[in-house]
Amino acid sequence: MPGSEIWLGRLRLTDGEVVLAGAMAPNREAFEKTVATELSRRFFELQTILEASPFHLAVIDEFSSEDIALEVLQKSAVVIRGSATVMRKLLEVERLEGLVPLDGQFGVYPMRHVPERLEDLLFGKSCWVTYAVLDGAKINDLPTVLETSGLTHASLLAGASTETYGVAGPWIVELERDNLLTRRLFTQLPSDNIGLGLWNVAPAVFFRSEMGLAKMRHHLRRFLRVRNRDGAWSMFRFYDPEVLNAYLTGIGDWEVRVRHWFETVDGTRIERIITVDRDGQAAAFALDPRKLSDPPPPRPAFALTDRDRAPLKAYVRRRTIRAMARDLQGLLPEVFGDQSSQHVEQSVHLTAARLAPFGITHAGDLLKFAAWDGLYGHGFEDRDPTGRLVSILHSENDGRSKFAGFEAALIEKGPL
Repeated sequence: MPGSEIWLGRLRLTDGEVVLAGAMAPNREAFEKTVATELSRRFFELQTILEASPFHLAVIDEFSSEDIALEVLQKSAVVIRGSATVMRKLLEVERLEGLVPLDGQFGVYPMRHVPERLEDLLFGKSCWVTYAVLDGAKINDLPTVLETSGLTHASLLAGASTETYGVAGPWIVELERDNLLTRRLFTQLPSDNIGLGLWNVAPAVFFRSEMGLAKMRHHLRRFLRVRNRDGAWSMFRFYDPEVLNAYLTGIGDWEVRVRHWFETVDGTRIERIITVDRDGQAAAFALDPRKLSDPPPPRPAFALTDRDRAPLKAYVRRRTIRAMARDLQGLLPEVFGDQSSQHVEQSVHLTAARLAPFGITHAGDLLKFAAWDGLYGHGFEDRDPTGRLVSILHSENDGRSKFAGFEAALIEKGPL
């Protein structure tokens, strides 16, 4: 099917069983139809899709998801896996794709200040205030920009951190729908050498609540400086939209952490957290209070734990894979040039997943393996009649040594 990519989903059948499924599809609707047809062929009936996404977005996080994706890719078939645990998702997530930034709007009156599809998310319900947390490292002379905007604002930093990060730190501002700064955040201009349009640098994340700016600033500051495992302090750049999107997606079933973000100590709530990235993808996260425990669980002080870091590591991995996919399309256009960027990213992701158990994680080594997979097919080492390539992967050597030995053996062997 043209434009198809690997989709993964968690499904509930009419008998109550929850299963995982994978299939090639161009969109969610086609994925639902494809798996429903396959289930019917197996004498099962689909009740509902609990969640689904393209594989490269990694919303389905079970350990078997990469195995399912690899099987879909290798067999070009619908894959169904039996019982899976349903996680209690505490956050309702609305996702928008294909957002188009504003242009210069020359000769247009009245001008739009926000893309139409974002209008209600950002400024609907007049009782809610809209705050943006802006990255001073992405906007030139941000304090002056805020001062001239006429909007109420403050630095999230205080004390020694202010001296360390200066104007490059994060700032919170109470946005108004018709303000020029609001329009700049969503405007993309060609040959914009002076930074009037800020869409391309994705400098903001957005929070909606009834609380005032001082209270919101106090609440968000608790997430800004966190202790590492060794006790040292570091900055958590939650104000990067891609980072926050990945993080909130990953903690959506963790009540203690969800409450940390969406409730202040006195119980005042953030109604919505919104991320918008430069690729035209937005996500709006809202707490579903019906799913909260009563009484609430103990609330320790916020700290970045291994569980917090897991979705952040996954985000870094996806970003690295995306860069590797772009490199492959440039280096081997005869192999990858006609494939969509999503398909190439999926191929690289599967290469990395296959090699991780063998300790091969170096980016340069993975890039070469991904190229070989493109040339010879995923799992090509299993077709070596001598078994030498497989034995190298299973040896006791470290990952870099395994790669060096594998590459030498492959060069000696020649094309498979």
